[in-house]
Amino acid sequence: MKTRESYLIRATNDFRKKFAAHGYVLPPVHVSVGFPSKRATAKTHTSIGECWHGDGQNGKAHIFISPLLDATGPAGALATLWHECAHAALPAGVGHGAPFKQFMKATGLEGKATATVAGAELVTYFEKLDATLDGYPHDIINTGAGGRKKQTTRLIKCECRGCEYIIRTTRTPLMHYGPPICPGCGDVMTEA
Repeated sequence: MKTRESYLIRATNDFRKKFAAHGYVLPPVHVSVGFPSKRATAKTHTSIGECWHGDGQNGKAHIFISPLLDATGPAGALATLWHECAHAALPAGVGHGAPFKQFMKATGLEGKATATVAGAELVTYFEKLDATLDGYPHDIINTGAGGRKKQTTRLIKCECRGCEYIIRTTRTPLMHYGPPICPGCGDVMTEA
């Protein structure tokens, strides 16, 4: 059975040839689809991939690709995988510094080092690779699905003008019964 991870692992194996042609060695890596540890669904500065250098038992780096991505395009799963594989091929601690920028220039990544996109030549390569791998078996997760809205406060503040007693209630009883009576002084409370 073809999975998202098997697709990405096969893509990574194909990347090794391209990396070698540019003078980079892509070591064996673990690849998973999952949310990065920070800013996975942020409205701005979203994180769509992550590489953790391997310090464990087998020394392999762990790469995570966001489930919010489709396969191809300048910022798709394959472009993100390419970016994260660059981190795995470069020494730990390089981050998005000069060696990473040299890799970008040599291999066709464009944009800011922290938010790369694939150039036209890389996009063409990714589209051909996607076709060779029979498509990315993944449905994009829509984090805004179901019309969910962020919950706002449901309680309406009511206060007594005489003794400053405050309560909160929902809109329905206010509409149905009117404002409450103050338990302190007996006056009718008003909506604040």
